[in-house]
Amino acid sequence: MAETRYKVYCPQGKHRASCQEVEAAAALMGLYGEGSTIRIGTGKGTATTLWTEGDDGFAADSYDTTAETVYSREDGVMRRMAERMAA
Repeated sequence: MAETRYKVYCPQGKHRASCQEVEAAAALMGLYGEGSTIRIGTGKGTATTLWTEGDDGFAADSYDTTAETVYSREDGVMRRMAERMAA
């Protein structure tokens, strides 16, 4: 079974969905509206927000741009984690 790495949260901060593809998570941004987020990680304090609907743009304007933004931010998070582990 594939990992569901992208977590979708509504503006009230409640987990609403887990998605394998960032494009699926982006599609849900329009459903939950401004303030909804795409995150990676689990649990309080360990999840990292990669997209905030409204602050970062509107996912429905371009799912490709949303995906590129999320992938870029995810790469940065993973790179920082690797650097910390190597130190």
